Amino acid sequence: MASETKGPTNAKYVASRLLSWGVVLGVCLGALQLLCLPLLSLFSPLKEVQQAARLPSVVAAALQLINGVVFIGEGIQQVSHTALSSFSQPRMIRNDANK
Repeated sequence: MASETKGPTNAKYVASRLLSWGVVLGVCLGALQLLCLPLLSLFSPLKEVQQAARLPSVVAAALQLINGVVFIGEGIQQVSHTALSSFSQPRMIRNDANK
């Protein structure tokens, strides 16, 4: 478990753990998508259409791994940008009572 101290070391640990979860969830979603391949017959009764949809479905399932990591990475970027901007830019305090 991570130490209770705040700082760059703890942030790196949390980011690494979140990215690991992104990989795990990407693999799970990709596997789920592959397991749903037999359901292609629900969308089209034509065997040719089902065969043509198999390869794109397999490629999309493989891309779920990348999607999981990118989703987490964008969240980390958003949080780090928000945290940095709150310290680097002074806040304007507006007092409406003095109008």
